[in-house]
Amino acid sequence: MADQQREQALRIEDPKAWRALAHPVRLRIIEHLWMRRSVRAKDLAESLGEPANSISFHLRQLARFGYVEPDDDRESTDARERWWRPTNPTGFSIEEEDHPDVQALTDLFRQQARDRLEDWFTAVRLPESSWDRPPRTANFSLHLLLTEEERDRFLDELGEVLTRWMQVSQDAPDDKTGEREEYVMVGYAAPQWAYDEARRRRTGGG
Repeated sequence: MADQQREQALRIEDPKAWRALAHPVRLRIIEHLWMRRSVRAKDLAESLGEPANSISFHLRQLARFGYVEPDDDRESTDARERWWRPTNPTGFSIEEEDHPDVQALTDLFRQQARDRLEDWFTAVRLPESSWDRPPRTANFSLHLLLTEEERDRFLDELGEVLTRWMQVSQDAPDDKTGEREEYVMVGYAAPQWAYDEARRRRTGGG
């Protein structure tokens, strides 16, 4: 696949592909491939704590629907040694929000976000004796007064920063020195009125 084609987000329109992605292990596989760009099946199994044959099965299903592909630029001796990469390292988009399969996938994303938030609060409360070396964590909630033009400029600039650091992660050398750690960044931006409306609906307020 040409580099120019790989720069734009992959648009997913096939309902079967939406259903194929709605699996926690497959989402974690996709995340690891975006982080590293190219990963061996056996390394994915080790990182995710899943049996190698299970990871190989999920990779084949993701490949079937165009999410991942074998990295033929890397040599491999058997299926577990085979290298895989995302068909598009910048992500994918799904625009058919009302389809039941998309709603199921969205529910999975939501649950994943809730779990990660709870895990973060648990992690930062662990005593220092729990760590080989204390991690650096971050927590912020940012409120800004912006025009639509300023909002778009802010989000564009933020997207450029995230893309640049995704590139740093994807281009990192394959080493076992332990100098690099996996970090999870989660952020959601919306106008305050949308949060207020969501809260009203969730609590049944008038």
